[in-house]
Amino acid sequence: MRILMLSDGEVKGGASTAAARMASGLTRLGHQVLRVVRFPDTPQPGNAHPWDTEVIETPPELVRDWLDEPSAAAREHVRAELGRIIERFRPQAISVHNLHGATRHGWSAELAGQCAQAAPTVWTLHDLWSATGRCAYTGGCRLHLSGTCGEACPTWGEYPSCAPERIAAQLAEKRAVLAQTPGLCAAAPSAWIAREASLGLWAEHRVEVLANGLDLDVFRPVDRAQARRALGLPERGRVLLAASLLLDDPRKGTDLLLAALPRLEPGATLLLMGGGGLEVPEGHAAVRRLGLLTRDADKVLAYSAADVLVHPARQDNLPNTVAEALACGTPVAGFAVGGVEEMLADGAGAAAREMTPHALAEAIETVLARGPRDARARCRELALARYPLPIQAGRLAALLEELAQGR
Repeated sequence: MRILMLSDGEVKGGASTAAARMASGLTRLGHQVLRVVRFPDTPQPGNAHPWDTEVIETPPELVRDWLDEPSAAAREHVRAELGRIIERFRPQAISVHNLHGATRHGWSAELAGQCAQAAPTVWTLHDLWSATGRCAYTGGCRLHLSGTCGEACPTWGEYPSCAPERIAAQLAEKRAVLAQTPGLCAAAPSAWIAREASLGLWAEHRVEVLANGLDLDVFRPVDRAQARRALGLPERGRVLLAASLLLDDPRKGTDLLLAALPRLEPGATLLLMGGGGLEVPEGHAAVRRLGLLTRDADKVLAYSAADVLVHPARQDNLPNTVAEALACGTPVAGFAVGGVEEMLADGAGAAAREMTPHALAEAIETVLARGPRDARARCRELALARYPLPIQAGRLAALLEELAQGR
């Protein structure tokens, strides 16, 4: 099939990374993939992507700040450019991913509707933006379910921010897009986000649970002592890993991990993999900052060196870091929230029921108390069952083909 994949970013960020992996899986299955993005990657020499890429540029004078009214001219420009690409590529199916990272540039939910009018379309729900007035994660707010997203929004300044007076209009736009495209289907990486979406705007649409795929030949266990030597870490002692694109993102909950450190046995090493300006108090753990790693081989070493990945997110869907850690045989401690609770089931780690530093510390100690050999084997076994890229890409392709046949 000729598959057009629309997403704001090509590889940067969790959703774009998941989309890129799915694109790779589809090409390996023999499909032709064209990725249409706003923020392209800069491929390294000798590391070309297996897909083709087209970039929809927005004239700089049409780009707005997050809280400003989006430019009508920018939106029209993006729709026209996408229309020309669709006409030229003639996709047999379209896979939509995150759009909201480019709303300042004229991207909107209307693009998903435009895709669904042109070809069978599946929108992968990396978060809840498609079902709310403006937020990617609701933090427990239920205004979107009653259709009252608007000026009462408690988090309007958080990413992706939106002026309160425009939130109701955005919700109405998404409702209209879904009403006009009954054949638009959603792929939900977790059962949690499938349930959440189906409670609201997606209630009358087909929503299929379809986990993100992972190359399990790349993300695989490396001998722990070998990984620690490669990273310059002591071979003995407990190593905790925290990983996120932005370690100081409040939603990722790293502040709760820092508050939990004094409650753990002393002498641990804390590995930090990611960007952001996280400040770590001295004295409770030896801190090693790895920075934002871009090479998968480097990430594999970090996961394999750790005794536990601590993922203390306050809300999350199907985080790549958790799947990657499990694939490398590293168990995970976190909270029983969103899709994370599903990921930590069946021996993959420990999920604290209370969102407190004390409960998180108990979950970490529970993981560390397990036999490391058995824990590594179980985590790898679960990853092989849940996230194999050929299987997940094949499921997406089969869904697109089914929609095409019924169109």
